[in-house]
Amino acid sequence: ACDAIATRQLQRAGAGGPADAAIAESLPKAEEAWAAMEEAERRLKHALQDKIKRAQGANLEWERLKRGCTRVAEWLAASTPERMRSELGGTEAEVTALLEEARAVSAALGLQIASVAILTPLAERLFKDEEYAERAKAAIGTVDMLPSLAAPMAERVARLEEELERQRRLTAERRAFSE
Repeated sequence: ACDAIATRQLQRAGAGGPADAAIAESLPKAEEAWAAMEEAERRLKHALQDKIKRAQGANLEWERLKRGCTRVAEWLAASTPERMRSELGGTEAEVTALLEEARAVSAALGLQIASVAILTPLAERLFKDEEYAERAKAAIGTVDMLPSLAAPMAERVARLEEELERQRRLTAERRAFSE
């Protein structure tokens, strides 16, 4: 575009004269300066796009981590009464109901532990980002103890299964002695 404009100006002004010679001499310098400016603009544009991409990537990962940790923490809070229950029940029906509840909570706990396993690498990537490191540590810190709850829950299920067997034996003995 610059070449066409410069050529047209030279043609319009007519050939010859010291002004035309000066324009002809300065044209390559102007083209060189213009190319340098375009290259600088291209580099700045790419640097800005890379910065935006990095910022959006970390932000998207942070949002995903925050949503996941919030969901797991909500489940953790909602399941606390069932997880903390220690009663064994007095009848076979009560023990059976408690056992089914414990099995359901244990299965849900397994799913939540899998969620934490997915969220942990995401948090570790955010630990490397200055802006999101502290937030990521705080978010994953609310749920990272979840795997430690699996063993007590498994013990509760096992204890209830034993109690159910004991209740069934007692029921059978009562029937046998009542006849």
